[in-house]
Amino acid sequence: DEDDWLFLTGRSAETIIAGGVNIYPQEIDNELIKHPAVEDSCTVGVPHDEWGEEVRAVIQLRPGVAPSEELKREILDYAARMVAKYKVPRGVDFVETLPRNEAGKIQRNKVRAPYWEGRARAI
Repeated sequence: DEDDWLFLTGRSAETIIAGGVNIYPQEIDNELIKHPAVEDSCTVGVPHDEWGEEVRAVIQLRPGVAPSEELKREILDYAARMVAKYKVPRGVDFVETLPRNEAGKIQRNKVRAPYWEGRARAI
C-alpha cells in the first residue's frame, strides 16, 4: 500500500512448496482460466519424491470441449508462456466439475486430497 506494507492473501495451506520455493496456486489459476478451453482451474501441490511437491493443474473444461492428451499439452504450453518456469504445472488432470462450498468457492483441499491419500503432507 502507500505505506509500503505488504499484504498477503489466500491461505498458507494452499501454498505449494516445491524444492523449497513457495508457489501461490491462485496466480497460476488466474492465468489458466484465460485459456479458451478452460472453464475453471484449481492448481494444487501433489507429492514429488525429490522436491516435496510439484504443481498440478486440475481443470474443468468449458461445455462442449473434449479432454485429450493434445489439449493437456496445449494447456501446459500456454501456462509456460504465462507464468514463470518454476510455476508451470508438471501435469494436467481434467474433471467434470470442481468441488465448491456453499459460497461457490473451489474447495482446493478436496481437489488436493486424492493425490495425498496414504501420504503425509510434510514439506
